[in-house]
Amino acid sequence: MPRVFAAMGEGAVSPTIGISLSSRALGPDADPRAARQAKLYREAIEREGVIARSLTPQTSTELDGLDGLVLAGGGDIDSELCRYDSQPDLAKLKHVDRARDELEFGLCHAALGRAMPVLGICRGAQVLGVALGGSLLWDITSEVNEAQCHRRVGDQPEPHHRIEIAEGSRLGAILGSTRAKVNSAHHQANSRLGQGLTRAAWSEDGVTEAIELTETGFALGVQWHPERMRQSGEAREIFAAFAAAARDYHLREG
Repeated sequence: MPRVFAAMGEGAVSPTIGISLSSRALGPDADPRAARQAKLYREAIEREGVIARSLTPQTSTELDGLDGLVLAGGGDIDSELCRYDSQPDLAKLKHVDRARDELEFGLCHAALGRAMPVLGICRGAQVLGVALGGSLLWDITSEVNEAQCHRRVGDQPEPHHRIEIAEGSRLGAILGSTRAKVNSAHHQANSRLGQGLTRAAWSEDGVTEAIELTETGFALGVQWHPERMRQSGEAREIFAAFAAAARDYHLREG
């Protein structure tokens, strides 16, 4: 069973985490769905005793003062900035946000260069993979034979499925298991892995569900949405482990 981290005691360090969000997540003209998602990310990370700072192309584009970076979920990466295994059907690429893409690739490279903890969630896992030279499946249903359902169809509930977790992986150590059940809300996924990355988890149809970079500190990308699994101890474990890594970074660099 996973071990949920204990709450921070009085006087403990409160690191500051940057959460990279959609260009339309903040402000008076914010998209309601993007704003709701941003709130879930903030709540999930602040629950672990850290300070959350929102990062969008319209606000801050720097890592100064931060102790960790969350690359949050969202739309597809611009095809001009992304490597795909085959020619994508551009009509199936949704909610492309070029300004956000450019911001996140820059933030990701800068954070990894500082050995700052990075957590990628759904789209964020894909950003991590592409930033390090990897490729994506542009549409799972189109490219994977007998693919599982990885995203909501119409008014149906959000799908959930089992994943296998690599033995000896950081993710396995965090969750204390080699299996887990996760939610699923994506039509793309990491394919060929970028430099230094390893595959930490996969679904029954072979789709990569988590990637990690272990040689330069904490860098983990998960394809599911732990911020939407509020009742799951496994979901909290991921944020707790990330917060602990950010706290260590703060003490080391501060």
